[in-house]
Amino acid sequence: MKEKQKILRIFLVVAVAFIGLSAAFTFYYASNADAAEPIIKNFAGTVKRLTNSDGSLSVVGIFMNNLYVCGISLVIGAMPFLFLPALLLISNTIVIGSILGYYYSVTKGSLLKLVIYGMLPHGIFELPAIFLSLTLGIYLCKRITDKLLSRDKERKLMPAVNTCAKTFVLVIIPLLIIAALVEAYVTPQIMQGVGFGIGH
Repeated sequence: MKEKQKILRIFLVVAVAFIGLSAAFTFYYASNADAAEPIIKNFAGTVKRLTNSDGSLSVVGIFMNNLYVCGISLVIGAMPFLFLPALLLISNTIVIGSILGYYYSVTKGSLLKLVIYGMLPHGIFELPAIFLSLTLGIYLCKRITDKLLSRDKERKLMPAVNTCAKTFVLVIIPLLIIAALVEAYVTPQIMQGVGFGIGH
């Protein structure tokens, strides 16, 4: 139970930091649209790779892209001392903030509507998966670091590794599958239904 409480504590910190930084970068890029343009251009290239030949979003492409991000979060957590998943957290919030900030700067449209209709439908599955993968990466890094510094002599490391692996397979992957299906088939329909066309 103690380990679960530690993981939950990290998860809450990650979630608050992710949301807070996304909001901060949104405000920044809303006033500095030029700075967002290179990020938007790079993101557009990623989106292009996630689309089918008919222009629709690819479920497999979305899933594999998100799986890669979540997998990297966990893998780089195995590097002690550096807490690299925190850098991945920051880079993801920069992308989200640049998209939202640029959208507002150019269109003056409602950010709340964009978030609710364009991000939330699949985000309620995707974001917890991302938060959890970042959490496990940070947790694993801390456990390995403590072990190397002899702060954690009593507890073995393998149970922590097993917990991370099981959580990734049993929780994160299913969430990413659902998120990919919703993002490909449901979110576009909602966006179209409320008037967010491709040109918006």
